[in-house]
Order: sequence, then structure tokens, then C-alpha cells
Amino acid sequence: MSKSKYQPYAQYKPSQSEWLDKVPEKWEEKRLKFLISQKITDGPHETPKFISEGVPFLSVDGIQNDRLVFENCRFISQENHTQYKLKCFPRKGDILLGKAASVGKVAIVDVDFEFNVWSPLALIRANKKILSKYIYYSFKANTLQDQVSIRSTSNTQHNLSMDDIPELWLTFPSVENQKVIIAFLDCETAKIDQIIDKNNRLVKLLQEQRQAIITRAVTKGLDPHAHLKFSGIDWLGDIPEDWEVKRLKYVSYPRVSNVDKKSEDDIKVMLCNYIDVYKNDFIDENIDFMEATAKINQIDNFELKHDDILITKDSETPDDIGISAYVKLKDTVKIVCGYHLAIITPNKPSLIGRYLFRLFHSKLYRSQFEISCNGVTRFGLNSYIIFNINVILPPLPEQKNIADYIDDKTAKIDEMTKKVELQNQKLQEFRQALISSAVTGKIQV
Repeated sequence: MSKSKYQPYAQYKPSQSEWLDKVPEKWEEKRLKFLISQKITDGPHETPKFISEGVPFLSVDGIQNDRLVFENCRFISQENHTQYKLKCFPRKGDILLGKAASVGKVAIVDVDFEFNVWSPLALIRANKKILSKYIYYSFKANTLQDQVSIRSTSNTQHNLSMDDIPELWLTFPSVENQKVIIAFLDCETAKIDQIIDKNNRLVKLLQEQRQAIITRAVTKGLDPHAHLKFSGIDWLGDIPEDWEVKRLKYVSYPRVSNVDKKSEDDIKVMLCNYIDVYKNDFIDENIDFMEATAKINQIDNFELKHDDILITKDSETPDDIGISAYVKLKDTVKIVCGYHLAIITPNKPSLIGRYLFRLFHSKLYRSQFEISCNGVTRFGLNSYIIFNINVILPPLPEQKNIADYIDDKTAKIDEMTKKVELQNQKLQEFRQALISSAVTGKIQV
């Protein structure tokens, strides 16, 4: 932040808390319990019966981008709501704080209709000493987030106890000055958010362009004047006339892994798991593989080889099915494909792994994987679907050219995307630093 634009206050005094060295002379510091008009409450610790329509019922996932989101929320009966609101009844202007799972998420209630909340959310109602919006911004500041983080316990997930929330320290000026700070932060964060939103739209356009390049190249080739023929399969449509279509099992060696970290065998291996594929296009030496054990026949069958393709075969949502990754590793001794994945080794005379990887990345094939998966609580592709999916096959030299072309084009788009995402990260950091400085008195606004 520019020193010429943001000046400190004229006089400071030592801070009462351990979280700050000093605060402006006329500011106060108090624990949250002295700034609330009623005891901090949370929602029910039981699981109510959810219904298709009724009273909206939010958990911590109902806070998205610092706002309450009611789209696709749960609903409870009026009877349950009448019971629960005796303890916790949100109203406009209240603060909702995530105290379990996503600890520290915060939003202001900005709706007039009735709704209720589950136990992962705590309700904070300000008294006359402090404005709700000022509490909201204080919870976005580093000082309060640090307090929340330290007080959170970590077992299977982070939790902030109801006893700890009232003990959090806040720093604040008079109500009139709070209004000035709120107006300043509303204005400045809105400007930052507009740039972030613009960058997010650019990233979306870049990803759409990336997908269009891949899909066009793997389905129509690189020659815009190539003569086309019907592939014989409706969802594939037309393809260049010298291309073929064959089932995956005839041009590769596909298999579904049964290796997981719970194996009782004592042969130590490194496991390439579902998350490794979900988060990475390329399986390379930069991945920190999980330690596991496997049987000797599992190692023989599922050990990764250079040019192999891995795909996710089951997940909690259809969108996560059929995500592929390309094995770039040269030396893959005892790195095996884990459970929830299929591994595909191309037949070199007819199929190049890099081309198959890009084919599976195309919108056409991603859609087919999503359509073909089945399940209720968990979705999956069975072996038959994987082994028998139809693969578009250009001549081998053309497969290489297509893979090289896509590698080049997507690398440039990925570099642009990284730059935009890095800018957004810096903007988010600046946004938080600005909020922190304003609500702790480091800068005068």
C-alpha cells in the first residue's frame, strides 16, 4: 500500500491484546463478548428431516464469497423451524460465522425472510457499541483470522468452540468512525472485486478457448480443408475420411485398478491416487505420491509406465468422472495406479498416449463419460464402458502432430491463465491487507 495514499493516525497507545503492538489513541479494544446484545448461539446439533420445500436451512456451505447463498440449500419443516428458532433465529443484520469445517467463514444476514442454520454456524448479534458490518470486516482481517485459527482445534476437521468465540479480541473506533471505515472498505473492496470478477471472466474465456482448440483438433484434425465422413456413431459425428474409429480395448491395454492403501501385503510402493489425477494433467516427479503396499501381481499389472493414461472411474459427482492424466515419468519403478482409477497403456503401433490423453480431455469425451456413469450416492464407470468406448484414430503421424499442436497451444493459454490467477491472488492479498489495516487502525481513512 502506498504511504502517500494511506497515512497512519497521529497518535497511538500500547495495545491491551497480544495481537497488536499499538492502536490509535481514541480507539477501544474489547473481547467480542462485550460487543454483543445476546449470547452467541448456534444451530441444532441434530440432523433434521430435510424436505423438498419449506424453511431454508443453511450450513457453513451456505456462505460463498462472503455472502449467504440460498440456491440449492436444504429445507426443513415449519415445525422444526419453530423448535430451532427458540435457540437460534437469524435476522437481518446478524453475523453468521463458520465454526466447523470451513472455520472463519463470515457473512451478514441481508435477507428479510425467515430461515434457520445448522450447528456449524454461530450467530452473532451486535450491541450499540459496534456495527454489524464492522464486525464482519473485522472477521475478514488477519488479526481476527489468526485468533480463529489458533483457537480452532484439529481432529478430523477444524472446530472453533462456542466458548472461544466470545473471547476473540476486536479493535474499533467510535460508531461514527466505524461508519467512515465501512464506507471506505465498501468502496475500495468493490473496486478490487470488480477487477477480480473481470479476471475470472477472462480465465473462463481462456478455458473455453482451450477446450475448443482441443476438441476441434482431436475430432476434425489440423487441416481445415480435410474431407469428412460420418463416423458411424451419432455422438462422434463427422471425422476426416482417412481416420478410423475403434473400441479402446482393441488399441490399448485398459485395466481397472484394485490397489489401495489398505492392502495388508508388505511390498512397499508409491501410490498414484485419485487426487493426483484430479489435480494434475501430468503425472511427473513433482507429485508427492502416497506410501502404500501392494501385492506382487498388482505391481506387475498396475505399475505406471511412460505414456500411460490414467482416468478417474468413480466419484461423488458425475462431473469428476473421466478426468484424465498423462504419465510423463520416465522411471516409474513401484509407482502404481491406485483405486478409483483406470490405467490405459496404448498399443504403440496404433495409438499414442499423448493423443489419447488429449482426446479424453475434449469436451466430447468428457460429456460421454458423464452420461455413461451411473450411481446414486457415488457415480462410476464400469469396466465394460471404459474398455468399449469408441476412440477416434487418425494415422499415427497425425496423432503426433495433433498432440504437439495441442501441447503448444494449451501451454500458451495455461501461461496466460496462470498470470491472471496470480494477479487475482495478489489482489486478494491486497484486499485482506487493506481491510486489516483499516479495522486495526494502521491507516487512517
